[in-house]
Amino acid sequence: MNPEILNHGGTEDTERSTERSEQGWPKPGGGEMNPEIFNHGGTEDTERSTERSTERSEQGWPKPSSALSVSSVPPWLINARMLGVKASFRRMAGGRWRPMNENPANPQNPANPNRPELLLEELTGNIIGAAIEVHREVGPGLLESTYQACLARELSLRKISFEQQKPMPVHYKGVAIDCGYRLDFLVDANVVVELKAVDALHDVHDAQLLTYLKLAGCKVGLLINFNVAVLRNGLRRRVL
Repeated sequence: MNPEILNHGGTEDTERSTERSEQGWPKPGGGEMNPEIFNHGGTEDTERSTERSTERSEQGWPKPSSALSVSSVPPWLINARMLGVKASFRRMAGGRWRPMNENPANPQNPANPNRPELLLEELTGNIIGAAIEVHREVGPGLLESTYQACLARELSLRKISFEQQKPMPVHYKGVAIDCGYRLDFLVDANVVVELKAVDALHDVHDAQLLTYLKLAGCKVGLLINFNVAVLRNGLRRRVL
C-alpha cells in the first residue's frame, strides 16, 4: 500500500492538533479542558448577578431563602390561579388558607347554597358526638324513650340549646291542624333530630324525617338509630 494514501493530510492534521492543544482543547485520548474555555465571561456574569441581587435587596425584594416555596401552597390554590379565579387568600395560623372575604366568626357559612352538605356542619357534628357518648354509656337494646332522656341530659351538659317533644301542627290550606305530632328534638331552632330504636332504618324513616323538616321549616335533620352495635351504622343526615 502506498503510505502517502494512508498519510493523506497527515501534516495538516498534526498541526491542527498541536494548535488545539495549545488552546486547551482535550486530547482525543483524554486530558482536562482549559477552564477558561468554559469560564468565558464568568467573572462578568458573577459581578452582574451580585449587582442585581444588591439592587433587588435595596428595593425590598425577598431573599430566595425567605420566599414562599411552591410546596407550601396547596394544589387547589395553584389550580385556582391557573384557571384565572380572581380571589385573594391569606394564610392563617396552623397553615390553613382562608379567602379574604370569608368571615372567620362564622366558619359554617350556613347560607352557602353551593355547599348544602356543609349546612350547619359544626352543630350536627356536636349532636352526633353527644349521641355517640350516650350510645357508648348505655349501649343498644333499650327503649326509645330512654335514649331521649339520656340524649337530653348529654346535650344539656354540652350546653347545646334544644327543645324536646316540640309540638308540630300540620298546616293545611290555611288551617293549623293539631294531629299530635311532636319532634323528638329541635336543636338550636335549626336541626330536627329523630331518634329510633329499631332493628334497621328503612326508607319510610327517611321520608318521615324529610316531612318533619318541611313542616318545621328547617333544612337539616338527623335520624339516629341507637339499636346498633356501632352508632355510625345507625346515623343518617338529610338536607332539604
